[in-house]
Amino acid sequence: KAVLFNGDGYSDEWEKEAAKRGLPNYKTSPEALKAFNSEKALKLFAKYNVLSEKESVSRYLIHLERYAKMLDIEAGSLYNIAISQILPAAMAYQKDLADSIKATADILGADAVKEQKDLLATVAKKIAEIKTGAETLKSVTHEAHGVSGEQAHAEFFCNKVKPVMVTLRDSIDSLEKIADNELWPLPKY
Repeated sequence: KAVLFNGDGYSDEWEKEAAKRGLPNYKTSPEALKAFNSEKALKLFAKYNVLSEKESVSRYLIHLERYAKMLDIEAGSLYNIAISQILPAAMAYQKDLADSIKATADILGADAVKEQKDLLATVAKKIAEIKTGAETLKSVTHEAHGVSGEQAHAEFFCNKVKPVMVTLRDSIDSLEKIADNELWPLPKY
């Protein structure tokens, strides 16, 4: 019969309920895809003529490859956006702030620009975070290309590349909140 689930499959409560029911609760796609290739799943699909064992294994490998390729493309895109769009805009904003602070300090004195200097320091820190994050992303993505085996390759992207992407994205998002709208190269939230 039809079942309608309106709950939150990501909540702590659901994790406890799933455990209580003996249900698997995989946290990542590569982890969940292992179940597709389990002995139990392979036999079940073959028994009911859904998929042969070869077809099941093939689909499992295709899903893993697709997952890794999509993250690879996303990582490359994020790197390119960070280096070619975000950093130049951030540096232009930094220069505008520095010029404004210098001009204001020349007229009103150094005490009048303390908060502006704090903002400039924050922008400079974010620029450094983004540059470091982009270079780390480039390095870890390059490292991922050397991982052999579809499952290991997908897990590497999931566990090593994706967290670097999230950290870089967080740095960019925090800079986006304070950067000049006119200089920011992407639509703002």
